[in-house]
Amino acid sequence: SSCGSGPNSGDASPYGSDPNFAPLLGSRASASAFAVREQWIVSSATPVNIRDEPSLKSSVIGTRNHGDLVVATKRLEAGGGWVKLAETVGGSVAWMRVADGRRCLLTRVPDSSGGELAVSNAHGRFWL
Repeated sequence: SSCGSGPNSGDASPYGSDPNFAPLLGSRASASAFAVREQWIVSSATPVNIRDEPSLKSSVIGTRNHGDLVVATKRLEAGGGWVKLAETVGGSVAWMRVADGRRCLLTRVPDSSGGELAVSNAHGRFWL
């Protein structure tokens, strides 16, 4: 996908060649949930909501701004794509939407050689 959220469509495997994809088994296997360990950068120019469930009807519990880095532990491909954050917000599980149908809200950081991203400005933001 253009936000870097899914496997390459040309791959023979339904999970692509990404070694971070691991389907979660359970009663909702059709929801396309994957356990991951990925870094994402907020690419939206406007703040992106953090919600307590992967649904637009769930409560907004925080926001992240352009250039903020988040770490995801789970990914859902349905509904524009959602990532579950490694952090909690106010004691609640935290989810962010990857895209809203018009634009990418988050962009996945490509796999690197295990190094950390360098802060690219004085405000601690990361830029694409």
